[in-house]
Amino acid sequence: MFPSIKCLSTDSGNEFLTFLRVRPSKDKDTLAFRGDTSQEAEEFIHEVNIRAFKTGKLKDQEWITTFASVSFAGKALRWYRRLPRQTRQDWELLQEAILEKDWNNDENSSLG
Repeated sequence: MFPSIKCLSTDSGNEFLTFLRVRPSKDKDTLAFRGDTSQEAEEFIHEVNIRAFKTGKLKDQEWITTFASVSFAGKALRWYRRLPRQTRQDWELLQEAILEKDWNNDENSSLG
């Protein structure tokens, strides 16, 4: 499951090694939402909801918003970080914000 292992640090006195397991970029357990198109936004919401359902977390707002938050990348991540905290912590509000955003537009466009 973790094909790459990198040594981060050593404590030569105790001969203690700290390792970071690096997942392959095509990890099926994670999502990457870059915000390239509105269709990608819809597919992202759908996939988050499916994964929440499959793990029995569909009603767990904290789990869903945390899972979604680690999936933002690129311009979607910059957009997400500018959202009000209330929106980032409420899956219903976050879904609305994602769907209202014109992802096909320039990355420098406003929040909405």
